[in-house]
Amino acid sequence: MHSGQVFLSCACLLILAGLYVLVAGTIPRLHIHPKQRRRAKIALRYALGIVFAITLIVVWAEEIRSGALVLSAFAVALVLASKELLMCLGGWWIKLVGGHFRLGDRIRVGDYTGDVIDYGLLTTTLVETAGDDTSSGHSEGALLTVPNSVLLHSTVRNETRFPAFRTHDIAVRLPEGALWQDSEGFLQSAANEAWAPIRGVLEKRAHGALEDREIPPSFREPRVLVSLDDGDRVVLTIRVCAPTDAIEQLEDQVLRAWLSRPRA
Repeated sequence: MHSGQVFLSCACLLILAGLYVLVAGTIPRLHIHPKQRRRAKIALRYALGIVFAITLIVVWAEEIRSGALVLSAFAVALVLASKELLMCLGGWWIKLVGGHFRLGDRIRVGDYTGDVIDYGLLTTTLVETAGDDTSSGHSEGALLTVPNSVLLHSTVRNETRFPAFRTHDIAVRLPEGALWQDSEGFLQSAANEAWAPIRGVLEKRAHGALEDREIPPSFREPRVLVSLDDGDRVVLTIRVCAPTDAIEQLEDQVLRAWLSRPRA
């Protein structure tokens, strides 16, 4: 009498078992911590168990129609409960594929800021920090457990990892009456002199990015741009592309040369 439902139930069980074997076999090849692999297998079993339970409910719906009201309430609760679970798993997958942060990184996501000490399938654990600047921020010691669903709708700002090179502006405001043409030439020479030692490093590290036009070719060498502030005073801005770890030294050298320039 119920042979059709039994057949469908068994078929679903076999299909889900085969899917589990297939997906579980790929998890060991993921470049994640062994603890994360164990969590992934547990989450996979839970997810397939939920699918199997829903399938049984649908297949045997006729036999349990007398409890339709209770079943409907259960189904709604199941959907609402699994929604957040699926969103957390989606956030974990986005993090895994995108590599937005690693253990030890200081990140800001949504309203949370802290150092990452653990991340799993459902949550990411941070040690709360104070201050927006990485140099002044310090560990408060409080643990923040952030649901991975936040990663789906919030921007992740990694305050620890930086690109190997970037474009940087150094602005100088000229005094009233100064000849901007002379100042432009002086700044251009000072920037070229400061930038010369790192030219080879930049070209070696940024070669691929420059070929892909991630950085405009005109910004490979220092440029001096002229603009006016709100008081119509001339502002000279040196735009230079350099390795991130050399930006501060380069700016310091240019500004020292500018402050030590001969004055008329």
